[in-house]
Amino acid sequence: MGRRCGAEAGDAGRVGEQRQPVGGAGHHDEVVAVGRGAAGGVSAVEAGDVVIGPPAPGLHSNGYSLARRALAEIPLEDERLGGPLGDVLEGAVRPGHFAGVLTVVAKLFGLVRPDVAVFGEKDYQQLTLIRRMVDELCMPVQIVAATTVRDADGLAMSSRNQYLDEAERALAPLIYRTLRETARRLAGGERDFAALERDGLRTLEAAGFRPDYFAVRCAADLAPPDAASRHLVVLTAAHLGKARLIDNVQVNL
Repeated sequence: MGRRCGAEAGDAGRVGEQRQPVGGAGHHDEVVAVGRGAAGGVSAVEAGDVVIGPPAPGLHSNGYSLARRALAEIPLEDERLGGPLGDVLEGAVRPGHFAGVLTVVAKLFGLVRPDVAVFGEKDYQQLTLIRRMVDELCMPVQIVAATTVRDADGLAMSSRNQYLDEAERALAPLIYRTLRETARRLAGGERDFAALERDGLRTLEAAGFRPDYFAVRCAADLAPPDAASRHLVVLTAAHLGKARLIDNVQVNL
């Protein structure tokens, strides 16, 4: 029977991981709030046959620093990005976050030895980095992307949505609408990527969001696109009240 990490409900041999948040400068309150919700997290994801729920030190102890240093040697540098893939977009806002993520995921794969691991497309940069790690280290696991699940108004479902008050919850779907509008303009032939990014930022800021970034990138590797790029992704992260929301929309031209 094949082992699956994070597979959808109904699949055989599922393994759910209740992962403690890892790193992310400036996000201590969020880490504490989410980290204490282990029981609720397991219930929310309907984890499946087995749940790996390490205590606070958990996968971070017993060689965590050594593993991080080893993973840091993975050639994730890309001259088109101007630095490591994990240091742009989310990585620029949360320094060290992805080093922690890759370390914990690599150790999880070593413990479970899954045939298939499913990661959501909402965390698109995380998904991209995990795919790159698996490829670079020749890990025998198939990475499957799960489509983002949305509420009826388009807001991506997330545990962070619970921090939105009634007015903020009504405003939050503007993130998805702004992403889709940018995607529509790209599909219509616009190629001034910087202007599209500025417009996206201004739309969110005018509505009361505090965006960290609004970016158009190549979907395969998150490199800045050019006029010949055909598979793109529009990504954003923005604060609204106490919540920090992330989302993205892919565009095939």
